[in-house]
Amino acid sequence: MNTAKTNTVSPVIPTTLPEFLARFSREQDCRNYLMRQQSKAGFHCPACNNDKAWWNDHSGNWKCTKCAELVPLTTGTPMDGS
Repeated sequence: MNTAKTNTVSPVIPTTLPEFLARFSREQDCRNYLMRQQSKAGFHCPACNNDKAWWNDHSGNWKCTKCAELVPLTTGTPMDGS
Protein backbone atom coordinates (compact mmCIF):
# COMPACT_ATOMS: atom_id res chain seq x y z
CA MET A 1 0.00 0.00 0.00
CA ASN A 2 1.33 3.40 -0.97
CA THR A 3 1.25 5.71 2.05
CA ALA A 4 2.97 8.68 0.41
CA LYS A 5 0.95 11.85 0.61
CA THR A 6 0.44 14.13 -2.33
CA ASN A 7 0.52 17.89 -1.93
CA THR A 8 -3.11 18.54 -1.01
CA VAL A 9 -2.59 21.57 1.18
CA SER A 10 -5.49 23.93 0.59
CA PRO A 11 -4.78 27.63 0.68
CA VAL A 12 -6.32 29.39 3.65
CA ILE A 13 -9.34 31.38 2.57
CA PRO A 14 -9.44 34.89 4.07
CA THR A 15 -12.38 35.42 6.43
CA THR A 16 -11.98 39.13 7.14
CA LEU A 17 -11.50 42.15 4.91
CA PRO A 18 -7.96 42.85 6.22
CA GLU A 19 -6.98 39.20 5.54
CA PHE A 20 -8.49 39.41 2.05
CA LEU A 21 -6.68 42.66 1.25
CA ALA A 22 -3.39 41.23 2.53
CA ARG A 23 -3.80 38.08 0.40
CA PHE A 24 -5.16 39.76 -2.72
CA SER A 25 -3.62 43.22 -2.67
CA ARG A 26 -3.54 43.28 -6.49
CA GLU A 27 -6.10 42.09 -9.02
CA GLN A 28 -3.40 39.85 -10.50
CA ASP A 29 -3.09 38.03 -7.14
CA CYS A 30 -6.78 37.16 -7.27
CA ARG A 31 -6.57 36.14 -10.95
CA ASN A 32 -3.60 33.86 -10.23
CA TYR A 33 -5.44 32.23 -7.33
CA LEU A 34 -8.55 31.58 -9.43
CA MET A 35 -6.45 30.18 -12.29
CA ARG A 36 -4.70 27.75 -9.89
CA GLN A 37 -8.03 26.60 -8.47
CA GLN A 38 -9.54 26.09 -11.92
CA SER A 39 -6.46 24.21 -13.08
CA LYS A 40 -7.00 21.74 -10.24
CA ALA A 41 -10.68 21.29 -11.08
CA GLY A 42 -10.20 21.18 -14.84
CA PHE A 43 -11.86 23.29 -17.52
CA HIS A 44 -15.33 22.48 -18.80
CA CYS A 45 -16.90 24.74 -21.41
CA PRO A 46 -20.45 25.68 -20.39
CA ALA A 47 -21.46 25.87 -24.07
CA CYS A 48 -20.14 22.54 -25.44
CA ASN A 49 -18.67 20.72 -22.40
CA ASN A 50 -15.22 20.55 -24.02
CA ASP A 51 -12.39 20.14 -21.52
CA LYS A 52 -9.67 22.16 -23.25
CA ALA A 53 -9.14 25.92 -23.41
CA TRP A 54 -6.51 28.57 -23.93
CA TRP A 55 -6.03 31.57 -21.68
CA ASN A 56 -6.68 34.74 -23.67
CA ASP A 57 -4.62 37.54 -22.08
CA HIS A 58 -6.27 40.16 -24.26
CA SER A 59 -9.83 39.44 -23.10
CA GLY A 60 -8.98 37.98 -19.68
CA ASN A 61 -11.06 34.88 -20.42
CA TRP A 62 -10.58 31.22 -21.19
CA LYS A 63 -11.25 30.43 -24.87
CA CYS A 64 -12.67 26.99 -25.60
CA THR A 65 -10.58 25.12 -28.18
CA LYS A 66 -13.70 23.52 -29.70
CA CYS A 67 -16.39 26.20 -29.93
CA ALA A 68 -14.32 29.36 -29.20
CA GLU A 69 -16.65 30.33 -26.31
CA LEU A 70 -15.06 32.96 -24.08
CA VAL A 71 -15.43 31.79 -20.49
CA PRO A 72 -14.75 34.32 -17.71
CA LEU A 73 -12.30 33.36 -15.00
CA THR A 74 -15.02 33.80 -12.39
CA THR A 75 -17.34 31.18 -13.95
CA GLY A 76 -18.36 28.68 -11.29
CA THR A 77 -17.20 30.88 -8.43
CA PRO A 78 -19.24 33.03 -6.02
CA MET A 79 -18.20 35.97 -8.22
CA ASP A 80 -19.81 34.44 -11.33
CA GLY A 81 -21.66 37.15 -13.22
CA SER A 82 -20.20 39.98 -11.15
